[in-house]
Amino acid sequence: MTFSPHLLFSGCAYWLIFYILELSSRSLQYKILWSKLQYIGIVIVPITLFILTLYFSGYQNWLNIKLNYALLVVPFIALIFVFTNGKHHLFWKEMALVSTGNYFLMEINKVRTAI
Repeated sequence: MTFSPHLLFSGCAYWLIFYILELSSRSLQYKILWSKLQYIGIVIVPITLFILTLYFSGYQNWLNIKLNYALLVVPFIALIFVFTNGKHHLFWKEMALVSTGNYFLMEINKVRTAI
């Protein structure tokens, strides 16, 4: 099995594009939307980086369909929590738009966890 880093690069590009859109938005509603869409790239990057590490360290036999699907469970649950954050506030508690000169930034009060 050969590893192609295209998915890793695509995840980074996806994350970067929506981060740029978040920074360039002037309304809180769009900043929240772009921030949520960033998480698709955010969860792709660590998984593909782990697979890349396994491939280049000589553990290609660990790369099978069962492991690949098992690696997707936690990120998929995280994506569900991100996109349904308005109902339970597990990721962000409060968000506000803060003006800093020419830019509008999103101030996020994150939920404190016991971990």
